Amino acid sequence: MAVAVRSATVSIVRVPALPGVELTEVVGAETPRAPRVVSAYEIAVCHEGEIQLFRRGRIRCFTRGFVSLAQPGEVVRVLRTSAWLRYQLVQLEPSVVGERVLATADHAAAFPYHFREPLTADPVLMEGLLGLIGAIKGAPGEVPRWVAGLLGRLRSAHCSEPALTGRQGPRVEAVRRVREYLERHYAEHVPLATLARQVEVTTSHLIRLFRAHVGLPPHAYQARVRINRARALLREGVRPADVATETGFSDQSHLTREFRRVVGVTPGRYQSAIL
Repeated sequence: MAVAVRSATVSIVRVPALPGVELTEVVGAETPRAPRVVSAYEIAVCHEGEIQLFRRGRIRCFTRGFVSLAQPGEVVRVLRTSAWLRYQLVQLEPSVVGERVLATADHAAAFPYHFREPLTADPVLMEGLLGLIGAIKGAPGEVPRWVAGLLGRLRSAHCSEPALTGRQGPRVEAVRRVREYLERHYAEHVPLATLARQVEVTTSHLIRLFRAHVGLPPHAYQARVRINRARALLREGVRPADVATETGFSDQSHLTREFRRVVGVTPGRYQSAIL
């Protein structure tokens, strides 16, 4: 289903036979959205225009001929867009990716996936992504085959081994613990002092440390976690008013404002597009 958003048309398609696969298509002039925390593996292609992104500490230009890769937990910040855009983004939820990896003969494959670079001009990956998009739109029965092929290419050419927790420094470990705490308590009011006590630092030091490693301050990160959880509940058919309560927003209006800033559509429109 397609909905108009800020002079752009956003279409969202899900595959009933393979829950956890979602295609978003955007055509038109789109105002940059608020930074977001990625909740699924995202593979995107830009057909027209340019999107200026801040990814992994650098400004990067996502334009025609490139595939954008993002993994769960990454922060994506859109700095600027051209006057006209046309791009497609496929989201693969971790459960889908994990099942496909375990179903292959290569059980030693690194999972979860960690993409080495956020942008690539790999023509083989591009072909696989466009094939998957075509299957999602017109041949749902072929989606599992295309997903398997795409994951195979990602694994062989674009993934690195995940860092082991024991090898990470104390700062990275502190940030990881704070993120996990916020993800467990996303619907609660969590004072900064509580977070600081978790890792035995001052609140000011925590804010600087967290922003440097994640790209957002702690409470902005928590707000994005709430949005991701809201999306999941909306996909399950939960009413927006109940979603607001379950995810820690003060009311439905608060959810609607924040959801639209990040996702680009209201909760009601998002739900109507996918159900």
